[in-house]
Order: sequence, then structure tokens, then C-alpha cells
Amino acid sequence: MIELLSALYEYVKSGKSPLLEKSEHINKYEHGTIYTMSLSLILWLRLEYKRTEWRKEKKYVTLKPMSLNMKYPWCQALNDMVTSEEIFSQYFCIINSNFAHRF
Repeated sequence: MIELLSALYEYVKSGKSPLLEKSEHINKYEHGTIYTMSLSLILWLRLEYKRTEWRKEKKYVTLKPMSLNMKYPWCQALNDMVTSEEIFSQYFCIINSNFAHRF
């Protein structure tokens, strides 16, 4: 997971990531689409981490999947990555247009 998060962060920061660029599926999307996908995934994971911490503090909070709207290219790219790339599919899944952790 750390390797994937590092690659996403690197892509957001510099616009390049050797790990992501190895993927034949990533190369069919524009830079802006992959940037938006990477940033959205990082922000969602940060929120999920906060929710996990709040649960430890006995606050009533549940983990929530990220809803995807396939009209948007970044959602299509994320769906493509999860269904096609092992580095994504080992940690995440998409069920009924909801992106979630694979537990």
C-alpha cells in the first residue's frame, strides 16, 4: 500500500511516477485525468484514516466508500486501474459504482 500511495503522491507532486507509468492502462488517459484520480484517491484515503481515528475515540463514525460517477474520466480511469492493475486491485474494489477498501 505504501508503494502505491507513494506513486500517487509522486504523480500529484511532479506529474510523473515510474510505477504508474508502467501501466499500459494509465497511458491511455490524459495527465489531468490521472492527476485528478490520484488526488481524489489520496484525499479519500486521508478521510478514511481520520474516520478510523475517530472510531478509536469512540465517536460514531463509519467508513464510507467513495461514490464514482462514470460520466467523469477520472472515475473511468480509477475503475480501469482497479479492474486491470494488480497494485490497485489488491487493496481496492468497486461494487455498484462505489470504490472501497478490500478487507
